[in-house]
Amino acid sequence: MTENHAGQATITSALLHRLLNTTAADARLVLTEGHVEVRTGPDIGDGGLVVVTRADLVGQVGDPPDDRALAEQAALLDSNIGLMGA
Repeated sequence: MTENHAGQATITSALLHRLLNTTAADARLVLTEGHVEVRTGPDIGDGGLVVVTRADLVGQVGDPPDDRALAEQAALLDSNIGLMGA
């Protein structure tokens, strides 16, 4: 996870690459208390907002992804969580 100058979580192409490189069918990017991380396995009620699932991301950028599409998706997701004040 990285943070921008305002201390908000930042979604980068590298983070999305890490999600795509995860082979777990239930892999997802989760925002929890200002941190963004890749999670797999059952959701055990530890909270967090699912930003994007691996399956949804593959649908948006393909597999393997085009670098430009991945950068655009990272910017879009980052903007969306920024609008939520995360």
